[in-house]
Amino acid sequence: MSRGLFLVNQTFLSPETNFALVPGKYILGRSASCHLVVPDSTVSRRHCEITVADSSVTLNDLDSRHGTFVEGVKVRSSNVREGQQVRFGRVVFLLAPENSPQRQIDLEDETDDPRRVRKLTAFEEAAAVLSPAQRRVLRGLLRGDSEKQVAHELGVSPHTVHNHIRAIYRALKVHARSELLTLLLSGADE
Repeated sequence: MSRGLFLVNQTFLSPETNFALVPGKYILGRSASCHLVVPDSTVSRRHCEITVADSSVTLNDLDSRHGTFVEGVKVRSSNVREGQQVRFGRVVFLLAPENSPQRQIDLEDETDDPRRVRKLTAFEEAAAVLSPAQRRVLRGLLRGDSEKQVAHELGVSPHTVHNHIRAIYRALKVHARSELLTLLLSGADE
């Protein structure tokens, strides 16, 4: 396993949150002080220790609230092989080799130091505080769909969509769609 390995995010939450793994020890968690930051409420502040050696990758759960899983099985400590799926809380990653088609890292986002955390986009920060249903509604709003169009697409009532929109506004501390768009688009150029 001496060639480059990556934890490739398989969850909508942060599609660009992929991590290069070189030999060393990493702490993965929600806290900004971790080496590998995963901004999701089901990921503990210090969720898991990842040890990468030339021939192995080992996960050690750090008494996380929502658990660490390898191929769907909850583990306290486990070796992980290329191609295996790992999950921290509800956030799923694939351990992939550098040349894997699953590796979706944009070259401009790569850094010399894999422990350096890429700055989150405004959408990723917003998505971290929203439920999956709210994120689906938000995607429709960002496309410019009306509440009725979003409801039709998601197969729910317009009333349900309206309630999700109100919850999104509260969570992101905005009062109207124009403020929401300004908030999310203001970080796009950074």
